[in-house]
Amino acid sequence: MSERSAKDVVEEMFRRQRAGDETVLDDLVASDMVNHAAGPQGREGLERILRNIDADLGPVTIEQHHLIVDGDLVPNT
Repeated sequence: MSERSAKDVVEEMFRRQRAGDETVLDDLVASDMVNHAAGPQGREGLERILRNIDADLGPVTIEQHHLIVDGDLVPNT
């Protein structure tokens, strides 16, 4: 199996979220993910944050404008 780039993973996450795939976070986000913006931590915390946003604002559409990996801007291709 080949190693995927961070850009590939982020693009897959957005694509699967838009398609309503409820397993995407389990597949692509570490269970001990650190949320540096505070709030709930880990994958379960991220799930809770996203559910709250959805409940408060309705379905949210995410559009990626920039992706930064290791301090470098990843070019859009």
